[in-house]
Amino acid sequence: MFFLGAKYYIQYAKEQFLLRWSTLSRLSEYGRKTNIQLIQPYYELDQFLVFIEHNLPLLKSLENRYLTNNKNDTTTRDLFLERIHNDLLSQWQLPDVIRSSIQTWDDIVTNRSLFLDVC
Repeated sequence: MFFLGAKYYIQYAKEQFLLRWSTLSRLSEYGRKTNIQLIQPYYELDQFLVFIEHNLPLLKSLENRYLTNNKNDTTTRDLFLERIHNDLLSQWQLPDVIRSSIQTWDDIVTNRSLFLDVC
């Protein structure tokens, strides 16, 4: 249920972005630059939700491992860490150094930190 609500709001944010984008003048460089910087945080949140949804059984297995205090089972943990690297971290890109604002960098770093804390 959580994923449906989250996906709804991501889709809504995408639609709002497209609506704002379509109303901007092609000559409004600042307005376009400001709006385009919103794409990466939305995209990464969407990636994170897809990652969690696809790896939910593995996450539940990890949770059970810790609840039962079975810390000798490193296979599940290693598999999950490998999936984090291959499916999530390898897809993340840094914002453009010159074109992206400090606020964009801050949002992305904060979001990524939160995503990794959740995992």
